[in-house]
Amino acid sequence: MADTAWVGRLSPEALGAVSTCFFASWTIFALGDTVVAGLTALIAQAVGAHEDDEATVIATTGSVVAIALGVVVATLGWFGAGPLFRLLFDDPQVIRMGTEYLSIYSLLAPLFYLDLAAESVYRSCGDSRTPMNVLLVGSALNIGLDPLFIFGIGPFPEWGVRGAALATAFAQIVVVMIYAGLYFRGSFPLPIRFSQTMQTFRLVHVRQLVKIGLPSALIGTLFSVVYLAIARITGEFGASALAALGVVNRLESLNYLTAVAVGMGVSTLVGQNLGADQPDRAEQSAHRGAQLISVTTGLLTLAFFIWPEPIARLFTSDPSAVHEAAVFLRIVAVSQVLMGWELVYGQALTGAGDTLPPMYVAIVTSVVRVPLAWWLATQTSLGVAGIWWTISITSMMRGIWLTGWFRRGHWKKKAQFGKTPTPPPPLIAAEGPEG
Repeated sequence: MADTAWVGRLSPEALGAVSTCFFASWTIFALGDTVVAGLTALIAQAVGAHEDDEATVIATTGSVVAIALGVVVATLGWFGAGPLFRLLFDDPQVIRMGTEYLSIYSLLAPLFYLDLAAESVYRSCGDSRTPMNVLLVGSALNIGLDPLFIFGIGPFPEWGVRGAALATAFAQIVVVMIYAGLYFRGSFPLPIRFSQTMQTFRLVHVRQLVKIGLPSALIGTLFSVVYLAIARITGEFGASALAALGVVNRLESLNYLTAVAVGMGVSTLVGQNLGADQPDRAEQSAHRGAQLISVTTGLLTLAFFIWPEPIARLFTSDPSAVHEAAVFLRIVAVSQVLMGWELVYGQALTGAGDTLPPMYVAIVTSVVRVPLAWWLATQTSLGVAGIWWTISITSMMRGIWLTGWFRRGHWKKKAQFGKTPTPPPPLIAAEGPEG
């Protein structure tokens, strides 16, 4: 949001370019979910079943694979940023600024994945406060460096859009250094020993992590591709419409990330309670999370309805962009509570290791978005507002569908730990038809 607010002072083209980079960056994080999403579920279930040694082995294996995957993604992103923007847009300014930002951002993938792996370990062991404090430091640093690097305040050169990416890079390096300091001080919740990786690395855990995480990765990648396609359609209505898409996406992220955060807590509780053979308590945790997110998203929904123009002006001074963003805010507001349910119940299913239902829901509703947005925007009188209505309606569909799927209760049979009937139990349930 800080990047968006500061870059929005440069031009609508700059704001549109960076906003499109955010959509592309979802692919970076989605690919990391191939490993990281499964870490939370498996470690939480192992901790709930009092298999602490096994939790340590899973954490070590997952962290090593996450770093290796990050190197691959960083390479692909560095070389793919330019071709991607040339494919999406004709405006040379948008292409140049978007390529600058995304190429730098992509190089951070190994650091992002290591950060996410560390967060998963802490959360799975019931400590969400430490990751919060670490990320507060990183976020404050990013926000403070943004205007210095973008506008060249003080001794810093004026880097423009590139400065926003460099501020994020510097902050992310500091975050990883803090986690490294906690690791070497012995403050990690699990005794991970990277020096003993060869002894603790388990291919069976890699398969389990991928099995759980791959659906989440596909969901995130699909979201990214769909939003890039929507950005392409929106770009046909001018830079102001593209800027509005970016502004509202950042504002919507207040609710989105709050719901993700509540969902992360729910995911841990569901995993630990299933590991302890307490499925009813796991279900109650998810419903409490949905109740909580209904309150928080409801409050922001009211703000979107009542003050759309003043909120939009925090990110851009372009009158056309402010007008489009205000219209979009009111339309997207009607979907916010259901979006929160989608994310909370989706994370609950992830904590149970049942990640296929969210993938099915995401595929159907995301694939529908592109043709529906094109049709409403170009073949009806709605114009660009048809794109906004497409995003809002499909978001509500996902929330209703995923909530109903969770309430069916089939996820209670997906736990990897806590259900072995005869001693001595295997550390990981044998793979078979039940997974």
